[in-house]
Amino acid sequence: MPYALEKPGYMNLRVVETSVPKIVANLGKVWKGEFEDPKLFDYLVTKVRLESDGPMPLQLGGDPEGYRDSILVGVSSQTVDVLDYRKELQASPNA
Repeated sequence: MPYALEKPGYMNLRVVETSVPKIVANLGKVWKGEFEDPKLFDYLVTKVRLESDGPMPLQLGGDPEGYRDSILVGVSSQTVDVLDYRKELQASPNA
């Protein structure tokens, strides 16, 4: 998500209305946040409800969680300290 760190306390919601084959053909650019399309929309949000016309499969962290026709997602007020090993790898002369 190219705008994930743009504004503290917000998350990047990306909505894409283009075809699956077009996404697959540009997967590298999609993962790097470099994919551009007139039917791609980015929003900075703190909370959002996503709704569908009917039940759709939901996964959390790759684990199946059943079917939902609505989910509410948002930025937590709690923070978590994490380690960024990439910095260590970049600083290491043996990397």
